[in-house]
Amino acid sequence: HLEQLKVQSEFVTVWSKQIVERLTEFNAKYDDVVEKYLNNREVWQTLPLNRKQDLLQQCISGGVSFSIIQALHSSGADEVPLSSLNWRAWINSRDWPKLIDLLSHQVNFNEVIHYTLPILKNDNQLLHIAAYFGRADVVEALLKTPSVEVNSANKNGDTPLHAACGLGKEKVVKVLLDYTGQHPNADIGLTREHSTSHNTPLLEACIAGHDGVVKELLNYKGQNPNANIGLTREHSTFKTTPLHAACNLGKEKVVKLLLDYKRQYPKADIGLAKMHAIIPNTPLHEACISGHDGVVKVLMYYKGQYPMADIGLTKVHPESKNTPLLGACIAGHDGVVKVLLDYKGQNPNADIGLTRVHPRYKDTPLHVACRFGKEKVVKVLLDYLSTHPIDSIRLFSKEFGMSPLKLARKYKHEVVVTLILEWKGIKLVSTKDKIGVFFAKK
Repeated sequence: HLEQLKVQSEFVTVWSKQIVERLTEFNAKYDDVVEKYLNNREVWQTLPLNRKQDLLQQCISGGVSFSIIQALHSSGADEVPLSSLNWRAWINSRDWPKLIDLLSHQVNFNEVIHYTLPILKNDNQLLHIAAYFGRADVVEALLKTPSVEVNSANKNGDTPLHAACGLGKEKVVKVLLDYTGQHPNADIGLTREHSTSHNTPLLEACIAGHDGVVKELLNYKGQNPNANIGLTREHSTFKTTPLHAACNLGKEKVVKLLLDYKRQYPKADIGLAKMHAIIPNTPLHEACISGHDGVVKVLMYYKGQYPMADIGLTKVHPESKNTPLLGACIAGHDGVVKVLLDYKGQNPNADIGLTRVHPRYKDTPLHVACRFGKEKVVKVLLDYLSTHPIDSIRLFSKEFGMSPLKLARKYKHEVVVTLILEWKGIKLVSTKDKIGVFFAKK
């Protein structure tokens, strides 16, 4: 019933049992009930200050509407030092009346105040508020204000663009990008680093997985080829690029958008095979060792469309000497291994490093999975090898030293031993190895 009321009227839940009970009782708009409740100054004044603070803290932490702010203010709430309640000094700000006057006519009262709202300092900070709420129309109106500071940062370190990118407000991002398109000399902070996180707006959106925002930024870049949006810019501390971040965190929609941009603009550099400056992984390496098979699938689909594209499919990590496939096998990410094998199945001549030997440990992907007892990975590899006899014969030959079965037996991985013995291609396993298993079991 409360949810229905929320849709039909302008109210936001406040964590006060008494108010909610009255809401149910009167079956009325929440704002009307709260105003009646709060405007009873006699009751309010009898409450001790700490109780008033407790009640207001519940309202504030729950996220109240602007109409409730007005009700609180008119009910004597201004006597409570709200700044001590970590409310970003909204009511204590000298610009509070201006803010309410502007937004009370243009912002839905149901909007929940975000916990990172900035402390107001001047009229230009209204741009941050509108960006946090995703109100593109208010942002557009504010941008027409003379001498608007579109690139100013609040005390949280956010510019309006940072705020919109970090919270996924793509309509606001579009308005800001349109503004800089119309005012080429205007700086909206396209490549500005956040003062705390040091993320650029694009990196912020990629980390958060806001594909709608990433799409707007890439569209702008496509229409303005000379514009710098930090497409391959490294984080000043962690050296992460947008593509590295998206692959590492499993943001497959973002990865797809970046690859779509590369399809549309083949000469564009998105850092597809770029090695991370600190942890020398390619984006594919990041996705493989992190177990993000969805991202790997997107990358392999792109590789299938553009066979000559370098995505670092067999690139050897300069320190660990692992290929992406070997890294996934060591980590036990069977989903990733299956995606790579599916690609190999569809592209028989492709090299994914299936029979490639680690230069130091002399292991193939199958050997390393057997050595470390990665049962699911072994099963996926054996399923593939069942229909690809040429690779099977090589992997079970004496070419690579100790056989997969011997490795599994040596390190006492019984499930892996059983998987190999029950495998369809068991005839490829040497009789000597099978006898060794028999006596080991005895």
